[in-house]
Amino acid sequence: TALGSLVYSNLFTTFGTFSGGFVQVPESMIGLIFSLNGFMVVFFQLPVTYYLERFKLTTSLIAGSLVYAAGFAFVGLCTSFWMLFAGMFAITMGELIVSPPLTTLLSQMAPPEARGRYMNVAAFVSSAGTACGPAVGGQLMDRYAGNIVMMWLILGALEVVCAGGYLALRLKLAPRMDDLGQANVKSA
Repeated sequence: TALGSLVYSNLFTTFGTFSGGFVQVPESMIGLIFSLNGFMVVFFQLPVTYYLERFKLTTSLIAGSLVYAAGFAFVGLCTSFWMLFAGMFAITMGELIVSPPLTTLLSQMAPPEARGRYMNVAAFVSSAGTACGPAVGGQLMDRYAGNIVMMWLILGALEVVCAGGYLALRLKLAPRMDDLGQANVKSA
C-alpha cells in the first residue's frame, strides 16, 4: 500500500511538471486534465464499486494496480493534451478500482475490537508512501530528464510490484477466508 501511495502521489506532483515542461501543455489545459480525475471520482465511483462487488477484493486490488501501472507507464509516452487526458483516465480508473476494496479488505481482516488501530496503521503507511512519492518522482525526473519515458516506466513497474504484493496477500488470506465461511470467501 505504501508503494502504491508513493506512485499515486506522483499524479499530483510530477505529472503537472511533466505535462507542462516535457509535453508543453499550457497550465490552463493541465487543469482540465486534473478536473477529469475529480469528475470521474464523483460520477463513476459508485457504479464501478457496484460492478466490482462480484469479484474478490484482492482481485480488484491486483487488477486496479495493473491499471495504475499501465496508466503511469502510458504517461511517459504522451506527446499531447489528449494523450495525457487518456493517461489521467487510466490512472483514475486504477484509483476507482483500488480504493474501495482496500478499505473493505482492511476492515474485514481486522478483529472488530482493533479496527480503529488497523485503519490508523494503514493510514500511516499510506501517508508515508505519499510523503516519499514526490521526492522519489522528482529524483527520477531529474535522473531521466533526457529519457523521461523511463521515469514513468519505473513508476508503472512499481505498481506491478504492488500488484504482486496483493497477489501474495491473496494467497496468504485464502486459507483463512475459507475457514471463515462462504460469506467471506469473496474477500480473498
